[in-house]
Amino acid sequence: SDGTSYRISVVLQNSSPFSVSCFIGFQGVIPEMTAPDGTVGRSALIQQFLPAGSFDLLRSSGAGPLGTGYSWVNCSSPITAYTVISSYSADAAGPGSRLNSEATVNSTASATSFQFINDQREDGQLALSFANDQTFATTVSVQVFDINGRMLAIARLLVPPKTSTARFLSELIPGLPA
Repeated sequence: SDGTSYRISVVLQNSSPFSVSCFIGFQGVIPEMTAPDGTVGRSALIQQFLPAGSFDLLRSSGAGPLGTGYSWVNCSSPITAYTVISSYSADAAGPGSRLNSEATVNSTASATSFQFINDQREDGQLALSFANDQTFATTVSVQVFDINGRMLAIARLLVPPKTSTARFLSELIPGLPA
């Protein structure tokens, strides 16, 4: 092992003047999570109570290799929810670890269309992740348009039931112009 570890943080924010009850579910790898009160647990379903105007942060331990899967949140009222995925490397200069990178995944309701900008500056790559919480496979179509709205390419990706998959745009559609 190269000493790389990964941590996920699930952030739940209740901006309403009312308390909210939420269930957080995990599909795939089920991480050990620490709740704000210090409770540690590994469960496919976690319940959190959010008082009015509050937020909760649930974090995995950061030990172990990268796992795959997805999570979902179901609350009694609308909230803001997102996941931060952090990558750490062992610090050669001493004990502990060093943050390498972080990615934030915002929660989204099921939708039929999303739009992203493919920023390729400094060799950047756009990564796309698709979760299928249905009990049947679904096909995702990825369409690429230029700045003038002309379609450049289309790719289709089959996502099996109750799974997630991630790809770089360049893997789905090789040879796109910069």
